[in-house]
Amino acid sequence: MLSSPGVLATQQTINRELDPDDTERFLYSVSQAIQAPGTVDLSQLVFSNMNRNPYYYSQAIDDAYNENENNNEGDQSSETTVEVALLYCGSAATQSSGNNSICNLQKLGIGKYSEEDGTHYRCCTADAINAGVCAEEGRLVVDDTVFSGQWFEVVSKSNNDNTYAIDDPIRFVEQSGIYMVVLANCNQHGIPILTKGDLRFRSRYGYLPSSDWKVSWIAHAFTFMAASILSWLCRRNVRRSIDTVQISAVAMASVHSIMLSLYYLKYNMTGVRPDTLYHMYLIFNALTLGLVNAFMVLAAFGWRCLEKVYTSIPIHSIWLFGGTCTVILCLLPISGDHFLVGEFLRVGCASWALQVNMTTLHKLRHTDEEMFRRWAFMRALFVLSICLSCLVCFFYLFLANKSDAVQQCFLTLQQLMNLTMLVTLWYLIRPYNEALLLGKNGVDSNSQESDCYKRGIDP
Repeated sequence: MLSSPGVLATQQTINRELDPDDTERFLYSVSQAIQAPGTVDLSQLVFSNMNRNPYYYSQAIDDAYNENENNNEGDQSSETTVEVALLYCGSAATQSSGNNSICNLQKLGIGKYSEEDGTHYRCCTADAINAGVCAEEGRLVVDDTVFSGQWFEVVSKSNNDNTYAIDDPIRFVEQSGIYMVVLANCNQHGIPILTKGDLRFRSRYGYLPSSDWKVSWIAHAFTFMAASILSWLCRRNVRRSIDTVQISAVAMASVHSIMLSLYYLKYNMTGVRPDTLYHMYLIFNALTLGLVNAFMVLAAFGWRCLEKVYTSIPIHSIWLFGGTCTVILCLLPISGDHFLVGEFLRVGCASWALQVNMTTLHKLRHTDEEMFRRWAFMRALFVLSICLSCLVCFFYLFLANKSDAVQQCFLTLQQLMNLTMLVTLWYLIRPYNEALLLGKNGVDSNSQESDCYKRGIDP
């Protein structure tokens, strides 16, 4: 379901070499949506010269200012200066991912196009100076007529000339939208710079991206609903095995929704996605789906309710199928498509339950009017479940935007469908009080099975 760990976290760990001689690696940028008022925190970033590396030591250019002419190590005056800028890209605050395509650097004033030679320059080289787009070689090209961002000053850390940090690293933003941090090393006569540390974007409510923040409230609401249903079911006098299965499934649904709520709470407080919590959420989600699938088939057979309708019920096969569903979902990686696989298994199980239900209806046709009516409603429930699953999967497959937040919405919808199925089936297989008078509704008064069904206990 999720992307690779840490990719979309609003606290992003950077371990990047800025090489001025590499046209692809001299510049690095990170963007994120912020709901104002918020902050951009670069206090954990550390920049270090790589001229202590033997390879770069031997390859460094011996410039005119080097006092030591016996080797090629550049002196302090020739060391590369890292330039760091904060840019505001626009008000598309609903974009929660760090998608750099949202921010056009040229439109934001980074880089300049030369009409003289038809080249777009981002670094101020000798050619760029000759083209008239900049004046100071080795610096990032900035179009002052367009640029409206903020600059960070990189300063040497005390007692360590080889390591640098950012002065005044925390900046407050008062406008919601997409913000980009740009790191650049443009001095081609200098040396590569290693950038390490954490870059943090914080909105007014915490570190969650805006779309995940909205989804988190849906998760919290579902947690409250599942816990309330579980509390209500546990207050009942459980006397049938099928009730125990149902309560176990609701308990699993409650636990896995609690895991999701904890995941969002920790993510919002720290800015780092807690993948361990999400793994636990997916495991409990798999257990829930396995129990719900088994419960559907058991309810269709009328297990512990209509024992004499069937001479034998394939209990082991049903539990094996439910366990297989759980194992399949548990084996999927965290980035796997848990929603589609879960819906595929649900449709397969609902189809089996529908087939069993049709047989049960045929056996109940001339036996009990009340139970026949309930199992007929159960048939409609299974048909509706299959159609709804296919419809939702159709929309999911053709959805253009499958961000983490969107996928989580579909998973939450799947959880809601599971919970609705459990509650509706409980209503249909509940003992009916008006049948406590023996012989009513055409039921054989000597039937132990019918009497147990009326009183809500196992035969």
